[in-house]
Amino acid sequence: RMKGIVAHDTVRIRDLVSTDQLFGLSIVEYGCEGAPFDGILDLNYSSISIFGAISIFDYLKNQGAISGPVFAFYLSNISMKRKIIVCSGGREALVDTGTSLIIGPRRLVNNIQKLISAMPRGSEHYVSCFVVSTLPSIIFTINGINYPVPVQAYILNLRGDSRGHCYTTVKENTERTSREAWILGDIFLRLYFSDFDQGNDRIDLAQAV
Repeated sequence: RMKGIVAHDTVRIRDLVSTDQLFGLSIVEYGCEGAPFDGILDLNYSSISIFGAISIFDYLKNQGAISGPVFAFYLSNISMKRKIIVCSGGREALVDTGTSLIIGPRRLVNNIQKLISAMPRGSEHYVSCFVVSTLPSIIFTINGINYPVPVQAYILNLRGDSRGHCYTTVKENTERTSREAWILGDIFLRLYFSDFDQGNDRIDLAQAV
């Protein structure tokens, strides 16, 4: 949540130039104190802008600076034990580079935490670092294709934790919503090259090398 004003300026991304680009200037923000970044670059559909702004991606496309409505990400650095333990009927999944973790519905995330014997501590869940190597991968099946997330990706070892606790990066969605959707954030996207084709409303995923 933040407060600010709307401004216009020229925005440059290496050789790409968007003139008279509309964007928000934050005056007060909540929850971003000490964050190691200066802002958020939104490449989503312009149609969902709350104040009618054209996204920089669409602006560059309209100005002829890019040839097509496609962009891609590679970030460098849902079955387990061959049993379906989360959802057998399918759920909606969102791919979001602005989300660090993997977020899911409470009851489904709890199934995963129980399977790996994760213990709660406040809003976190942890396992003993000594058992991490024995834990299985989480496999998300999307359109019939398996996308494994190995334990090294979904368990975080915080150096300096004297208790020997390692924390899970699969979190429950705390927002009230009627949809049981998953958000596949950077934990997932570091494993897979993601190609966003807005022209065909499609996301292509490939194993990152």
